[in-house]
Amino acid sequence: MNKSILNQFNFNSLTSALYLGLFLSAISFCWFSSIKKLSVSVASSFLPFTAVVSLLGSVFFLKETISIQQFAGSFFIIGGMIWQANLHVRKA
Repeated sequence: MNKSILNQFNFNSLTSALYLGLFLSAISFCWFSSIKKLSVSVASSFLPFTAVVSLLGSVFFLKETISIQQFAGSFFIIGGMIWQANLHVRKA
């Protein structure tokens, strides 16, 4: 057996895997809860928001800088989500 693979199973990697599993479980729960309340077409329009969340995560956790293109893209993503949400409210 390859001992380098076994060396990767330490306390830090296992706790990171546990936190990732809990985080993904929470995301899945929120996604399926929103599908029950919204139509799939409206709920899927919010999927691009994950790009904004990952951008903010990279800024806060990895200390990366945001370029003008990333800032503009985030602005358009959030603007499109607000526009889509307002269309859904007006139809209801």
